Amino acid sequence: ANVVVSIPPNHVKGNVEWPPRAPADPQRYFATTAVEAVNPAGARKWFDRHVSHSRRVLIFVHGFNTPFDASIFRYAQIVHDSGANVAPVLFSWPSRGSLLDYNYDRESANFSRSDLAFVIRAAARSPAVSEVTVMAHSMGGWLAVEALRQIALEDGRIPAKVDNLILASPDLDVDVFRRQVEEMGKNQPHMTIFVS
Repeated sequence: ANVVVSIPPNHVKGNVEWPPRAPADPQRYFATTAVEAVNPAGARKWFDRHVSHSRRVLIFVHGFNTPFDASIFRYAQIVHDSGANVAPVLFSWPSRGSLLDYNYDRESANFSRSDLAFVIRAAARSPAVSEVTVMAHSMGGWLAVEALRQIALEDGRIPAKVDNLILASPDLDVDVFRRQVEEMGKNQPHMTIFVS
């Protein structure tokens, strides 16, 4: 879907002004102002219409315990606060959004791997796009690395346009991560890992 988020004029960097109820007052809270369905076949047209003159795309993969609505507002906040000149793409996988459902979320992330690979390929294949960065948080890091590994194994390489992978507090075993990276082959994106 193409989701338009309004950010309130009183927004404080680093925060999401969560609405207490729907519909939200866009003067005080983050609010969804438009939603337009985009089917998989329409992905290329979406990139053609929404990529800025920078021709860069930033795909964000949320982490564990993050429901769809929270991931939309958090990613809007990240893009707004960073001033990133990118076409923002949120890949939201079906997290249950519950602190006690780690195993459910892990299986949902695994289930979503081929769909994320599709989104990454669609961005890289668009002539309107020159650069793709994948940024993932927590369990989304596992999903992002697995999707890139899958692309490399199926296609023989990761698309050259996918030039950066940013992992923030990734939920990855170090030995498994090393193996995943090896299986990506020689032409890997630059990797940045943020830990706290």
